[in-house]
Amino acid sequence: MDCWEQRVIEEAAKSYGTKTQTIQAVEEFSELLVVLSKIVNGRYSSKDHLIPLIDEVADCQIMLNSLKSIYEIEDQVSERVFFKLNRLRERVRERNGRHGDEKL
Repeated sequence: MDCWEQRVIEEAAKSYGTKTQTIQAVEEFSELLVVLSKIVNGRYSSKDHLIPLIDEVADCQIMLNSLKSIYEIEDQVSERVFFKLNRLRERVRERNGRHGDEKL
């Protein structure tokens, strides 16, 4: 996250408070869930779903960064992301019958 984004997020947290920002995160995640559900259920044509999907992913990314900042868990989240990506890589390798230091 760059300095400008960090400043905006910190200002929002000061202005609205931790509880309100956390509730806002839940609302944004719910809106993404609705868009994804519509995509999976065929309620959007292939071109129609991109704009709402992009908007909701952007909103969720902002709120994820806000939550990491508000709860001061940036480093812990980064560590878990690294762990989980490694675990995913191993699962994909096993599924595809690959082992060792291949590209994945």
